[in-house]
Amino acid sequence: MNPTPRFETEGIEHFGKIDPAAFEGDLLVLKNHTQRRDKVTGGKHGGFGIEREFHDDICDGDTIAEFAPELFDLYEHVRQLLQRRLPGHKVEASPWRNSAITLKSYNTLGDEHGWHVESNGLTVVCAIEGRGRLHIMLPCGVSPDESADDAIELTYETGNLYMLRGHQPDTGYANAIWHRVPPVEARDLPRTTLVMNFYLDGDFARPEGIDAQHYN
Repeated sequence: MNPTPRFETEGIEHFGKIDPAAFEGDLLVLKNHTQRRDKVTGGKHGGFGIEREFHDDICDGDTIAEFAPELFDLYEHVRQLLQRRLPGHKVEASPWRNSAITLKSYNTLGDEHGWHVESNGLTVVCAIEGRGRLHIMLPCGVSPDESADDAIELTYETGNLYMLRGHQPDTGYANAIWHRVPPVEARDLPRTTLVMNFYLDGDFARPEGIDAQHYN
């Protein structure tokens, strides 16, 4: 893998950094309001990804808005960073608050988030506790059905911001990057990640009922 992957070519890029210490209080509060999620969604390619397993503890956007609303200020800050990085696009906040920003904790051996592509144009991941770990498929558009053994592991340090390409206005899912959070090992614990979803160029197309599947 290119040691400095670029959004335009690999569909993933490290583009900034935040200070996780600034959000320690929010993390402590939100950990008291997480919901355990053990479920399987979708079906074979189910319109937005292959059958997907979730095993994690999650706070959705509505919960974050109630107990740590200042994280939406961070969300807007990140949107502005993305806009400066992608001047040829209009980077837009999600109109769906519940999935605009989520906090996902992996606290148990084997916790995971299965293979998928993003139905929105652009997703940002940031580890705010522990290091993050993703498996990704390159080149973009190659699904794990075709060559899951060729997945590349990406480990990212606490506070680093990574953007991942999802559904695009012009090419749909053809150039989206397939990725997953692999099953957690002892070396990964504890790990908590903020996930922020954005849209590009007015393309707000998304699978019907996706939030209900993921967060209810």
